[in-house]
Amino acid sequence: MAERVQQKTELSVVKPQLDEKSKAAAKPEAPISVITVWGASGVGKTLFGITSPYKPVLMLDTEKSSKPYKISGLYDFERQECLTWMGPNGLQRRLSGIKAGEWGTIVIDTGTQFCDWVAKEIFHKASPKKLEKQSMLVWGDVKNQVRCYIMNLMAKAQVVVITAGSRLQKDGEIREARILEPVYALSDLFIELRRDPNQRIPYGLTMPPTSKSRIMALPPRIPQATWEGILRYILEKPADWQNLESDEAIPQKVLYPGIDAEE
Repeated sequence: MAERVQQKTELSVVKPQLDEKSKAAAKPEAPISVITVWGASGVGKTLFGITSPYKPVLMLDTEKSSKPYKISGLYDFERQECLTWMGPNGLQRRLSGIKAGEWGTIVIDTGTQFCDWVAKEIFHKASPKKLEKQSMLVWGDVKNQVRCYIMNLMAKAQVVVITAGSRLQKDGEIREARILEPVYALSDLFIELRRDPNQRIPYGLTMPPTSKSRIMALPPRIPQATWEGILRYILEKPADWQNLESDEAIPQKVLYPGIDAEE
């Protein structure tokens, strides 16, 4: 009799069903809200974005960079093309169609082209008088709109990944990201990716003047700039800045290319 009661009790136990908010809360929270990766073409920026561990991943593709990865079937992400301007309100409609909580990661690839679309949108809406006499104010409106768009995406996903191309600074020595200032300001990690010859995995530079990190667990140079490598520093083994490994320090000649010539 006691066995029957026990069996009945066990069978009557029903596990609580999690609603969408509970499921989202159950996922581990990402330690980075916005990360920008920049560098030369082919260094691995797009691949970094689509391999985010915070699933599902939505790729906003402005240059068809992610198309080969999607066709290969080896990577799990959704892809939306943003190859054209889409009119004065097209970008706003596209971004407003992204539902909050639907994506773990939203990737803007590239942020360089994304900023160009925003600039075209704002300049199209500006009055001829303002364009002629107050063009700097129009650029201020562009930057403000870029900030608003990114902050809107931050509220919809755990992580926003932005990629950017690079260009030489005026001195012709140091490379910098081709991106507008609000992207740099909002990024927790603004990292330059570089890849040595015959190496598949890039390393990352996190120090000013061209990069930055708000996360002191990361070293000046990340030997393997992958999600696994970055999160290992943040969540498991922070860098020891007093005793950096040789591959964690940035050589002076990398930070200041003209230093040998001065000597």
